[in-house]
Amino acid sequence: MTTRDRTAVFKRYREEYVVAKRKRSGNTSVGTLDSQSFNEKELAPFLQQGTTAPFDSHTVFLPPEWLDWYEELSNNVESVKDQLAQLESLQQNHLLPGFEERSDEERQISELSRNITLLLQRSEEKIRLLAPQRSDTNISSEEKLLRTNAQKYFASRLQELSLSFRRNQKEYLRKLQGQNALIEEESTDENPISMSMDLEEYDPGFTQEQLMLLENSDQVASERQREIMKIASSINDLATIVKDIASLVIDQGTLLDRIDYNVEEIQVSTEGAVRELEKARRNQKKGLAFFLILILSIGCGIMFLLLLAKIFR
Repeated sequence: MTTRDRTAVFKRYREEYVVAKRKRSGNTSVGTLDSQSFNEKELAPFLQQGTTAPFDSHTVFLPPEWLDWYEELSNNVESVKDQLAQLESLQQNHLLPGFEERSDEERQISELSRNITLLLQRSEEKIRLLAPQRSDTNISSEEKLLRTNAQKYFASRLQELSLSFRRNQKEYLRKLQGQNALIEEESTDENPISMSMDLEEYDPGFTQEQLMLLENSDQVASERQREIMKIASSINDLATIVKDIASLVIDQGTLLDRIDYNVEEIQVSTEGAVRELEKARRNQKKGLAFFLILILSIGCGIMFLLLLAKIFR
């Protein structure tokens, strides 16, 4: 696979922007910058879109807007990773058996799932904005390449995180449904008396305990059901996000496939050229041998004629 590293160019642009920012902060005239300290040609791609004024001693060099999107996407990716780890830990603790109240834990799980989904959706929008637009005629080819590479990089990272989040949610949903079915089965098995006879024929204390147990089981089951519905909705949202991001990654895969195909074609052409050269070399050797045999034959004929002339003289 053929690649081209543009990291050095990106870092150089970023360092030049940092230097420009420091000079602006140290200058008493806010918003002015000496353009002589920078290479105007190199900083030109980083001017804001729509800037048509010529360079002068008071030109303000601002980074393009897509660098802000790049920083935001980097922060979003790290935030999603941290929140995924926190969510997985909370879900594992929530699935453990216990008798204490867990409404706060369920609320934290719901909020984390919602925040992760919103971050993924927001990141998807920023990734689409990273792509160079056809209307962007005042940006250089280097900047277009940087933006395209950044878009494909974040699309791949976001797809990995989205798939991981989706697998985690599906596994958590499966375990919740299993626990919910188990609770319903236990509540049915633990109350056979109330289904066959009058509660008044038995100890009132025992009957009250049975009723409290049933009420508690119904409450837990309803809470589980609500949580299951929330997780199912979150999984549906993730399916849409994964589908949209997959289209960006497919574009990258198509480009790589084209490169691999071209490399294979070059390899086949090179092998064919080697065979042709080998064939030409063999033909050349055969031609030289034939030429030597012809010269020897002519020489032998001349010597034979000279011998005959000497004999009959």
